[in-house]
Order: sequence, then C-alpha cells, then structure tokens
Amino acid sequence: MDREELSALFRGLGVKAEVSVLEPEALERALVHAREGAWDGVAVGGGDGTIGTAAALLAGSPKPLAILPMGTFNYFARFLDLPLEPEEAVRALARAVIEPFDMVEVNGRLFLSHSAIGIFPRYIMERLLLQRRHHLSKIPAMAGALAKTFLAHQVLVITVTVAGRERAVPTPNLVVGNGPGVLSPLFSTGRNRDVLQDGRFSLFLGRRLSRWTTAWSTVESFFGKVDIPSDFERMDIDRCTVDAPKRTILVTVDGELAVVGSANTDMVVKGRHLPA
Repeated sequence: MDREELSALFRGLGVKAEVSVLEPEALERALVHAREGAWDGVAVGGGDGTIGTAAALLAGSPKPLAILPMGTFNYFARFLDLPLEPEEAVRALARAVIEPFDMVEVNGRLFLSHSAIGIFPRYIMERLLLQRRHHLSKIPAMAGALAKTFLAHQVLVITVTVAGRERAVPTPNLVVGNGPGVLSPLFSTGRNRDVLQDGRFSLFLGRRLSRWTTAWSTVESFFGKVDIPSDFERMDIDRCTVDAPKRTILVTVDGELAVVGSANTDMVVKGRHLPA
C-alpha cells in the first residue's frame, strides 16, 4: 500500500491524516515533529522495531499511538489482537478505544514486546551478515542464520539478581517479554492484553543446555508448542539485573540488534502509559 492509497483510505473513513513515507534515518525526527504538533494522535506503520521506536518517543506524551502492522511478524500487533492487514488496521483505528499499556526498559532503552540475550541476537546477527555480504533474500538468510546459530551453540553463565537475591544461571537464551506469550508470539493473539497493563514482565531462562535440545525447544516455540515448565524457568517480576560474562553483549530489543555493556543490564518495567 502506497502513500496515496493510505491517504485515500483515511479520507474514506472521515479521518483527516497527513501521511508520510519515511526512510529509517528520518523516522525519529518525524516522530518528534508529530509528538509536538497539533495532531490528535500518531499512527505508525512498520514492523516491531519501528513501532517500538515510536512508542519510546511518545512515552509520557499526551499523543495516542495507533499501530498499523506492516512488518514481517508484527509481534506486538498480535499481542494486542489487532488486524494484520493494513486496510483492516486503518478501519479498526477509526473505531479504536484508547488504553494504556506498559513498556519495559533495558539500560535506558524502552521496548514494547521482547528483549533477548543468547540465541536470538546471534541469529539476528547471522541473518544480517548473510543478507549484506551475500545479498540473500530474507527467507534463505533466515534458514542459513538458524543453521549457523546452532552450529556455534554457546551456553552463557548469566548472573541474575531479583529482589536482592543473586544467582548464577547457565543458559543458552534469556528472554524478557512484556507478557508471557512472547515465547510463541505468532500464536499468542489476544492472550496478552491484560498483562500489558499489570506493571510486570516475564523473564524466561532456557533450561535446555545442549545444542540439539536447545534447537528443538526453539522450533517448538516458533510453532506455538513450547512446554514452558520443562524448557524454561519463568519469573513474573517488575525489576531485575542481568550480568553476563563478557565486556559487551549482543541483545535484541523488539527484534532490533544492539550491543550493550554487560554490567548492570537493568531490566525495569516503567509502567509508561501509551495508548493502544
């Protein structure tokens, strides 16, 4: 859907909208402009990284955020049980009810859906390298990245501090999710709405330590068949500190790759009220 089609759809619903199509580097500047302008709200189309960037910039402002799912997986839109087709999402926007929801913070960076250490960041890094160096399209790059990730399988000993209690945990993957459905986001539609408003997040520590059991657990998660009690230790908390045994560590934040210092990776629910 291009700019003219989207503008026409808004007009047909009686919604006055200024529609812009932006390059990634222009997004933050445009969002700040929209936040400080005279508009009643801001609608953002894109994937989870784009939506997360918009939510972080609008946090604490009076501007409501509307989500138009236009990414590959659209995890957060699924969490909210939003229509995944852009046309239907715009129609739903015209009759939407504004509600607050929580965000989570990792080292000062706010996110909506999930953040991870271990397998997932390694997979994202490998996929990006394959796409950039070998010019692969997304699907072949995803398959190649999964193979490389599990061949380079690594178990980290991560120190987790919750409520003043510190312990070292060997795990190949740690996931922080704004709701328990984050491990199988493609199958969690409509099951996360209430927990997005409770001021807590779910911390998951992978129990499977071998290469093949970890791979099998990951496949089960993707297809919505994960056995959480067997495969993960789960804690529903409002704050934790995570220290990893490296000077820097790869993390993903709403699916976007980042590098942070390993010391005092502080994960805190801020309870920022953003409308869904």
